[in-house]
Amino acid sequence: MFRKAGKTAQDLMEQSTDAVLQSNQYQGGRFAALASGFAILFSAVSLYQTVLKQASLHIYIPDTLSYTRDPYGAFEVFIVPVSIVNSGAQDGIVTSLRLEVTNRQTQVKRVFFSNYSVDGTYFSIKSDYSKKLKRPKKPFAPLPVTGRGNFSGTLLFYPKAFSAKRVLGGAGKYDMKVTMETTPLEDLGVLDRVMRPRLSPVSFQADLPKISRYFEGQMLSGGTVRLFRTSLSKAKKPRYGKPQAKPVPENGKTESKGDNALKSQDAE
Repeated sequence: MFRKAGKTAQDLMEQSTDAVLQSNQYQGGRFAALASGFAILFSAVSLYQTVLKQASLHIYIPDTLSYTRDPYGAFEVFIVPVSIVNSGAQDGIVTSLRLEVTNRQTQVKRVFFSNYSVDGTYFSIKSDYSKKLKRPKKPFAPLPVTGRGNFSGTLLFYPKAFSAKRVLGGAGKYDMKVTMETTPLEDLGVLDRVMRPRLSPVSFQADLPKISRYFEGQMLSGGTVRLFRTSLSKAKKPRYGKPQAKPVPENGKTESKGDNALKSQDAE
């Protein structure tokens, strides 16, 4: 009887030991599977961030930009320093930039294109038609921006054709919007086209403070005036396949023509 009881206790102990071992093996296998899953997920994210992520370009505008007129054709010219940053892994190419300017007071709207790029020597002299002097500038070429790279430079924005009706005729407020046109690389074909982000334009307001009564004469002689950025639309992450919402003014309200007229009278 005692032998049978002892054998039964031993059997129970062996069964409990086997159960514990099986449980430990199951727990260890589950943790190993989870660790393997996290490793695969990390590798996939790393592959996307370092190799597959399409070029994601962001443009930045400083607080000050300039305006002049080219005496060789009397074109209006906006001088805009820009910085373009690529947060993607693949290279991107900026084929052109457009600047849309709207005069709030007259409601004249015109589109300007990045025709030239310049350096500091552009500001050292004035263009003078009578003396056959021209400011140094070079034609705009598509800008390659490497993965995780950047570009900084000063661009000249010209209209397509001359217009006697100026968009900038004096002191006032001007709404501006900068848009980039890009040519992303498509080494991976359909996958690159599906993952291509949509670029958001940068909208802002610039003010031209009170100017000299000889403003038109200064422009004819190649003078330059500065505009000051007063507001900027918040930077948004690029979306995939969906258009961006229109920027909203900082105060959440839009100004009417009557308000602009009152402000211009107060300024005078």
